[in-house]
Amino acid sequence: MKEKVSEPRLATARQNIRLAIALRDTTATEVSRAAGLSINALGSFLRGDTSIRYENLLKVCDVLRIPIGILHVSGAITPARLELQSALDDLSQDQLAAVMTELSQRPN
Repeated sequence: MKEKVSEPRLATARQNIRLAIALRDTTATEVSRAAGLSINALGSFLRGDTSIRYENLLKVCDVLRIPIGILHVSGAITPARLELQSALDDLSQDQLAAVMTELSQRPN
């Protein structure tokens, strides 16, 4: 029997991917297919049986539309954060710069 992978950041990444899958109203199978992975690759990772290649993790994040940088942060995947990320992704660079300027001018 294989030993479970126990790196704490991987456990958090697994949990966050599961949350993102649920919040995006999809399944691990659909994410695997869209990312070009075997169903077993993502499923084994999510169960903690194996690790996953960084390249494949990037593909999963792309499908789920989540930045990989927050994947290992506990509590980083929430409905509001996913909605905000989607809104930010839809902004042009000029629109994003205008929003940042407006936010920086607000009193704390």
